[in-house]
Amino acid sequence: NAQYNLGYLYMKGQGVEQNEKECFRWFKQASENGMPKAQFYLGYMYINGIMGVSQNIQEGIKWYEKAAAQGIEDAQYNLGEIYDNGVFVKRDIQKAVSLYKKAVEKDFPPAQSNLGACYLNGDGVVKDVQEGVRLIRLSAETGLPQGMYNYGMCFLKGYGVEENQDEAIKWITKSAENGYDVAQCFMGDLCYRNGYYEDAINWLTKSAQQGNQMAKQKLSMIKR
Repeated sequence: NAQYNLGYLYMKGQGVEQNEKECFRWFKQASENGMPKAQFYLGYMYINGIMGVSQNIQEGIKWYEKAAAQGIEDAQYNLGEIYDNGVFVKRDIQKAVSLYKKAVEKDFPPAQSNLGACYLNGDGVVKDVQEGVRLIRLSAETGLPQGMYNYGMCFLKGYGVEENQDEAIKWITKSAENGYDVAQCFMGDLCYRNGYYEDAINWLTKSAQQGNQMAKQKLSMIKR
């Protein structure tokens, strides 16, 4: 689709000067003409209020819905998270699970991790610990930081696998090293409790710089 391609070039600044207004204009035209990838990007812009677009949650959800219906797994996952978290809309875990499942059919790692967590907790689905761990492991093996953290927690808690602290720390460390703020906060807390204060401050600082509130609180307590 020429309109989508042009919008993408303006978004990335490839071959043309980066231009938010032109990017939005071409993505909007492509979206109105039914181009699913453009619909996803347009939804993303509205949800996050970026690329010169004012935040408009309802408009963002509208375009995510259209992209998701056309099989765009990023849209299915992002929309699933919106209904799962219940921040912008009333929480609807059944709808979230349905969307996650569609993205999982395309082997989309973030959806595997989230759907796995749903199965572990019996949240929106019948509880199935083995299926939960299987999905989380698949996401972890792709290198998804969130998946690696969740898989590590399975070993730490003995969810669907034999409890194994070494294996847990291995996966959580990998997650932290790949930038997942929750894992970084966990490692910071672990290091602090074991007397590795320099490492603790390092991990907690990385996590706090990403906006993790718990890491910020722990850092302020350490520095008192």
